[in-house]
Amino acid sequence: MFLTFLIIHTIINTSLAIISSEKYQIINAVAFSRHGNRSAIYFMDGDAALWPEGPGQLLKSGKIAAYQLGVFYHTRYVLKNALISEKYMHDEVYIRSTDVDRTLMTAYCVEAGLFFPSADEMWNSQIKWQPIPTHTKIMSNDHLLLTSSCPKLVHHFNEIKKSIYLKYDIEYKDLFEYVSKKLNKTFTMATIWKIGDNMLCKIQNNFDTPEWSKKPYKESKTYADYLLYLHEISFNIKYGDKELVKFGGGYPIFEVIDQFEEFVNNENKIKFIYNSAHDTTLTIIMNALKIYDGTAPSYASSLIFELLKDESNQLFVSVLYKNTDTNVVEFKKIEGCSTYCPFEKFKLLMKEIATNDTLKYCVYKNRNTNMKNTLLIWLIIISTVSFILLIFIIAYYIRSKKK
Repeated sequence: MFLTFLIIHTIINTSLAIISSEKYQIINAVAFSRHGNRSAIYFMDGDAALWPEGPGQLLKSGKIAAYQLGVFYHTRYVLKNALISEKYMHDEVYIRSTDVDRTLMTAYCVEAGLFFPSADEMWNSQIKWQPIPTHTKIMSNDHLLLTSSCPKLVHHFNEIKKSIYLKYDIEYKDLFEYVSKKLNKTFTMATIWKIGDNMLCKIQNNFDTPEWSKKPYKESKTYADYLLYLHEISFNIKYGDKELVKFGGGYPIFEVIDQFEEFVNNENKIKFIYNSAHDTTLTIIMNALKIYDGTAPSYASSLIFELLKDESNQLFVSVLYKNTDTNVVEFKKIEGCSTYCPFEKFKLLMKEIATNDTLKYCVYKNRNTNMKNTLLIWLIIISTVSFILLIFIIAYYIRSKKK
């Protein structure tokens, strides 16, 4: 009964927003979403009891939000536009997640909302659910959905953020000292996100924040207010860097374009790809598209690329953003194009940002590594030359003995 209510509620709240113009037909879609509501990543003041699931784990509210997102996809791509079949078909849908508990669980909940098992698919009368394949990669190799998997980018960001963080370390020295004293652990701008995240998760789940955080700091605002403010700044700092945005956002965009082209050229039949990822994933893609407004994506929010065709079979791309905070679906206009952007123009606009050059952006070798590699190469060369000389000497000696 509750699930039925969720389905009806989701359809009513999104149906007006998601009906595309009759002029266009959706023929392919690639979606990225943030995982559902989670527990705090860092525990403090003995608050672990608030999060029995453990740090960074999907909460019950997160499962519901993810399920509702699945219902949204079902409404848009099964009921309204008939992009994909009502039943799961392996050659129509591809689902991928980062190798993190909360994103994998989010994907499973989205799948439950996207595909309701029909009578002939039921394998247990008590369980109205069916397993759907969910693909993943180990985190160190997931360059598509995790910029943290690229050592070169991580090193690059670590270098540029030093001066930025130093500025805040100086400006908010008294705040960091206050928090460090209260928690008996040193905190700086580089680590204050842990406290900000903890506070945010407590507020979102109607838990009380520590008494010390409620005390006034300055400008009629509390320590908690400033911790949340610094947490937001810390989150957004990296998205001002062109290199990070170039690859972190450019690679997913490249993959979207590649998927659309392969489908149009009949090189694959997949019609809908869903990626269960993180707020950082959505943010960096939106930055690359120049549609990010500085507000971190909410839990279970989704960024969607759709490939459409009009009555004359001309191809277009539209970008949608579903924000679960307001349950509103927005069509995002790409700079230099209309809401329905001609596919060829979209590719042209993305030419400078779309990339799949993982070698350039992810392979990082520091000076010590380069020195070791150089020594190894020279050792191999010397060993090879020595071996060849030894063969010649032995051959010469044998020939001399025969004479």
